[in-house]
Amino acid sequence: MPFGGGPRLCAGSELAKLEMAVFIHHLVLNFSWELAEKDEAFAFPFVDFPKGLPIRVFSRHHQATAVEPPIIINT
Repeated sequence: MPFGGGPRLCAGSELAKLEMAVFIHHLVLNFSWELAEKDEAFAFPFVDFPKGLPIRVFSRHHQATAVEPPIIINT
């Protein structure tokens, strides 16, 4: 169980939530994304993707060139 769930909660759990919220905010505002390859989800016992749902991330403010390929993220 990350950050603990008992009487001694991790002091960093709220900071981690805040950092993720800020990261997602900037990701949504400054980047667009597309699937790098088709992947199908399965939902038992939890939602997961066999290939890790690889995506390409593009900056909305700069055009990608041949020298600067898009970032491919494979979780």
